[in-house]
Amino acid sequence: MFIFAHLGLTLGAAVLGSGVIGACRKDRSRAADTSFPQTDAGTRTSALSLDEWISRLHRFIDIRWLLIGAMLPDIIDKPLGRLFFENGRVFSHTLLLLLVILIAGIFLYRVKKGSWLLALAIGDFAHLVLDQMWLTPTTLFWPAYGFQFSPFAQRNWLAYWFNSLLENPAVYVPELWGLACLIGFIVWLWRRETLFSFLLRGKI
Repeated sequence: MFIFAHLGLTLGAAVLGSGVIGACRKDRSRAADTSFPQTDAGTRTSALSLDEWISRLHRFIDIRWLLIGAMLPDIIDKPLGRLFFENGRVFSHTLLLLLVILIAGIFLYRVKKGSWLLALAIGDFAHLVLDQMWLTPTTLFWPAYGFQFSPFAQRNWLAYWFNSLLENPAVYVPELWGLACLIGFIVWLWRRETLFSFLLRGKI
């Protein structure tokens, strides 16, 4: 996976998850409250509204940190791994780093109600899933299988990435879907006139 897939699919999955959770909660609330009109069209529309889904996600986390987390393993490992291990998936593609971020995020949230580390952990987890790291257990469960990272045989990285984008549907299909999600989110922010406030302050 490359940049658009990691960013766009992570964002899309988070928004979808936020919408499903919110809809389930509203359904339970309506079922518990017998005075609530079960066929209220306005409430039903709100539960299925993209605005509501994104706003709910935003209330829980800073979406910017989610996107940073979605790229964090590559931001760290691509330069570090190329220089020292001949492999672009090393320390930051392990469960160990994810657990460290997650535990620190839970602690921060419990102490100061800060959710930015949790958002980073969610993005990092999505990155490992999209990279299918379970196919490389020696890296995913490092250092359980030893402290060394196997070198990746590919030498011409630029040619490899370019050919994958052109020829491998497992690469270019997720990239196109991810790009579509990102463009949709940017257009949504632009129409609300919140693009710059989102980039600068995380506000939507």
